[in-house]
Amino acid sequence: MKTSVGTVIETDGKTATVKAGRHTECESCGACSGNNAPLVTVRNTIGARIGQRVEFEVQEESSLKGAFLIFVLPLAAAFLGVWLGGLAAAALGWKMLIGNIAGGAVLFCLSIVAIRVSEKKISRSLSSLPAILKIVK
Repeated sequence: MKTSVGTVIETDGKTATVKAGRHTECESCGACSGNNAPLVTVRNTIGARIGQRVEFEVQEESSLKGAFLIFVLPLAAAFLGVWLGGLAAAALGWKMLIGNIAGGAVLFCLSIVAIRVSEKKISRSLSSLPAILKIVK
């Protein structure tokens, strides 16, 4: 699990919005500016208040699942659709290229819809959010 430090800018009972600071992996990168620190919604497990600096943990497992869902699933669906579309076109006596394109496009679009549905479901779940560990002095 990766921990980060940030400042609470808004609270809403069970959750808080934290402006995350740059962590150790970012200090020497220079790819983004520190002024554009991301806003993270976290579980407010310890009752942190606005203006307090907090340490929160982000589960790397969630990041890996999200990366798989966003990048690998659409590609796998497109390849599967191309293959299945070709089989369907051959069985129906259509041109193979049309079946490949249609099958790939249909399954790719369905995977995007599946990603949107799961993203909405995950965003409503408090257990998927990072959690505040402690208040930093």
